[in-house]
Amino acid sequence: MIDGSLLKAAFLARFEMEGYEFVKHPSTECVRLALRDFFRNGGTKENAKEYFGPFAGCANTATPDKRFGDTLLDRRVVIHSTRYGNDEIDFAITCLFTVGNDLITVALPHHNGIGDPEYARRLRHDGQPATIRQVRLGGFVIA
Repeated sequence: MIDGSLLKAAFLARFEMEGYEFVKHPSTECVRLALRDFFRNGGTKENAKEYFGPFAGCANTATPDKRFGDTLLDRRVVIHSTRYGNDEIDFAITCLFTVGNDLITVALPHHNGIGDPEYARRLRHDGQPATIRQVRLGGFVIA
């Protein structure tokens, strides 16, 4: 259930910052539908895995570091990319939340297609190595 709650927090944070364009983007459909179905069907802690299983491992905790910022305070996110053939593709965008003495990171799928069966494997860094870059929503790359 924790992954579902954190997915919802990240989804709503990005929606607040990016508006309906974020919700209409094809890469958000899998998260949007999982959240919708969980609440529409009266999902519980016991059956949450049925809805949020594909996102297992999307959330992690770390020691806060001011260099990373906080998505809610300064609109910073981390974009995850990997090689796909000859192209570099983005596959996840991580929201950063400072809660007490922890930095909670929540990676949402991000791609140009609908659904990404590779998302979970890529988050675990199985296969192709991933690269990350931090940006401020609005297009600014943070060095």
